[in-house]
Order: sequence, then C-alpha cells, then structure tokens
Amino acid sequence: MFGNDLILPKKLVKEYNKTRPEFNRSLPICLAPYKSLRFLPDGNITVCCHNNSWSLGVFPQMSILDAWHSGELIKIRKRISKADFSYGCYECLPAYLNKNFSSVNPKLYENFETHNDFPIILDFKIATECNLECVMCSEYSSSSIQKSCNSENLKATIFGKDFVNQVSEIIPYLKEAKFSGGEPFLNNIYYEIWDLLIERNPKCKISVQTNGTILNQKIITLLESGNFHINVSVDSANPKVYQEIRRNGDYNKLLENLKYFATYSKKKNVLLGITSCNMRDNVYELPGVLKLANVLNAKLWYSDVYFPLVNSLWVLNSFELTRFVDFLESQSFESGNDLYNHNINVYKDMISRIKNFVIQAKRREEKSQYVSVEKLINDLKKVFNRNIKSNEELWSRIEFVLKNIGAHKMIDLAKEIKKYYKVDFVYTQLNLMSDEQLRSNFECLKIGVE
Repeated sequence: MFGNDLILPKKLVKEYNKTRPEFNRSLPICLAPYKSLRFLPDGNITVCCHNNSWSLGVFPQMSILDAWHSGELIKIRKRISKADFSYGCYECLPAYLNKNFSSVNPKLYENFETHNDFPIILDFKIATECNLECVMCSEYSSSSIQKSCNSENLKATIFGKDFVNQVSEIIPYLKEAKFSGGEPFLNNIYYEIWDLLIERNPKCKISVQTNGTILNQKIITLLESGNFHINVSVDSANPKVYQEIRRNGDYNKLLENLKYFATYSKKKNVLLGITSCNMRDNVYELPGVLKLANVLNAKLWYSDVYFPLVNSLWVLNSFELTRFVDFLESQSFESGNDLYNHNINVYKDMISRIKNFVIQAKRREEKSQYVSVEKLINDLKKVFNRNIKSNEELWSRIEFVLKNIGAHKMIDLAKEIKKYYKVDFVYTQLNLMSDEQLRSNFECLKIGVE
C-alpha cells in the first residue's frame, strides 16, 4: 500500500516536530505506546485504535499491567522511537509522508505526561452489543450481525468482574478513558467503569464513540454527572445512503440525537466530534459530512477503512481513485472560524491520503506488480502456515474461493500482509467472513483476465 520504506526520513521527523508542543519535540514521534492500552473483544491488547494488528497479549491470560510491562510493548516503543512504523503502525505513515501534520493520528496522544508504572489512557473496544449492522463491520464488533448470521463467535464476553477490578486499580492514574464498540451505551460493563471513573477520578476525560442512535434518560443522567466527550459516527448526511451503510439506523433519529449532543457539548464547554469512515460506499457523501459537522459546531475526523477489502479504497485502480479525488477537490466550503478551517484541513488531508492510494495503484499498474491466482494461493499458504495448523477449515474455504475466481491477475495480498499486518489478525478477520463474503473480498483483488 505505502511503498517500501516504513521508516520516516529524519528530515520529515524534524519538520513534524516543529508542529508539536515544545515539551514533546524531543520525544518519539508517537506517544501512544508510552501512554495507552487498548482492549479488543477477543481479549487482544494493543496500544491504540489505529494499530489493531500488533497484540501485546490476550486477556485474561495476560493481565492489564503485565501487558503494560510486556516485551511486545517494549518492541513497539523501540521501533517507534526510530520513526519506524513496521509494527502494525503503517496506517499512520501516509499522513506523515504527505505532510498532513495537523491530522496525523499520533496527535491524539500529545497531551498528558506519561507514567512509567501505569498507562494514563485506556481505550475500550470490548462492547459487541450493537443495534446496527454496518456494511464495513462484522460479527467481531456487532451482536446484531452475530444474530443475523446465527454465529457462535464472540457471543460470550470474556470481560467481567476481574477485568473491572484490574481497571479500578489504574483509574486514579488515568487522564483519559476511551469507549467504543459496538455501541458503548448498550454495554453494561462500561456503565460499571463509568461509575468508577465519576466516583474516583471525576476529572478524567471520558471519550465515547457512539453511533448516535441510542439516547434515553439513563444516558442523559450519566452524561450530566461526568466529564464526557462525545464523538458520533456519521458516514453520510443523506438519509438514504446513511441507512444503506448503517443498517437498522434511522437518520432522522440520528439527527435528533446529534442536536442534543451538540447542545450538551456546548453546555459542557467541549467540542462534539463527528467521525466518518471514508470508503468506496460513501466517497461522494464525504463533503456533506463536513458541512453537517460545521452546522453542529463539531470537530471532524475521517477514518480510512482498510478491511473489509470490499469497502476499502486502497484496492481500487488509479482511474477510479483519481475520479474520486477530482470530485472531492471540486467541492467548496464556507470558511471562517478556527473550527471550520480545521475541518477543511482535515478534509484536505483525507484527500491527500486517497492521492497516496492513487500513487500506489499507479505503481502497481506500471510495474505490473500482480500475481496469478495460483501464486497468490501458494504465497498465502506460506504466510498463514502456522494459522492453518490450528484452523484448517478456514484455509480450505479460502483456497476453494480463490480457485473458483478464475484466471485473473491479482493484487499481491500475501505481500501486503507480510509487510503491514500481524498475520494472526488477518486470519482472524477472514475467519469471521462467510464464504460469500470471502468471495466478494477476494474478488476486489482482481485486475483482469490473464
């Protein structure tokens, strides 16, 4: 996806450091591994929401504090201290290479002093309870999708009393606690942790990434009692497109709740956040999301979708991607206050990332960096060798789907996985797909008949 070198040039590091708070300029380029732990539904512990593939360990086999002092965390720190993005941090590299310094993901970790003995940011993505079935989501994060496909995967949470007790030990040291899902407001464990935070560390920033469709008196009472910062996922300001992406969602209900969250945020003197996934399903809707954010006085963020492949932009050819870029650049927006200007800059940075996909697509096309289906099967078998031994059924499904695609040249997914992902993560994601989903995702890698 991003070229051959995952180490940021020293010249760019110096240039970026000039945009950071002065007290951080001599520190590693990203401080997430020095401040944060993230918890995923299957128990995997990572460092942030932009690096889901590099696991430090698995709860409950590994405790929270053991993860904080783990050898895997030390490895990531060593890499990132050299501006080396190879341990699952590839997603953040293009923004640096394009000098989109105002919206690089590590800017989210520039605040607060570190504490050697404890993480100061905990990021919870353990809620799989959800009322929506979003097209880019899976049963990994949505109970509604689990039910619709009659899946047995991940139905019983591994997070209970012991987990809450371990979190409780760290609460006095926390500066920020982040909650996502699924839908956070449907998860009972989150309410236990929120009560503990409000009681024992009322100044702690509580960030909630919600789909915005759930709001009742219980939630309103909770928000009024704590230091909550709300971010709402909005992928389109067009009711029809929104409901095609956020299945089971009601755009009118979302808009009603957004107005409440905007009023609440203004009263609390904090900014409402709006986060939009940018993917092939909603490219033409992204300007409308910016305009909606400005109307609500909300801070905008665009998040790139890499998986599933069927929704992602990076697998498209240069012609399609250029067409999207031309459309996005043709749009105009009202400028004026600092927030509006910030949102426009975030929008421009998002376009720059798509332009980087164009560059990579052209490189593949010009150098014919493609493989046959047969070679892709052989290469993937080598990549997944250890995983196949523990789950041969999935490999049989993958092999069957690929063999039935036909005689095509394909994007070399095996090469991408080896370079940018932790193999276990990819195999787990593929295991959550039905045969039809596997087929549609691998179909995205085709570039033509041999």
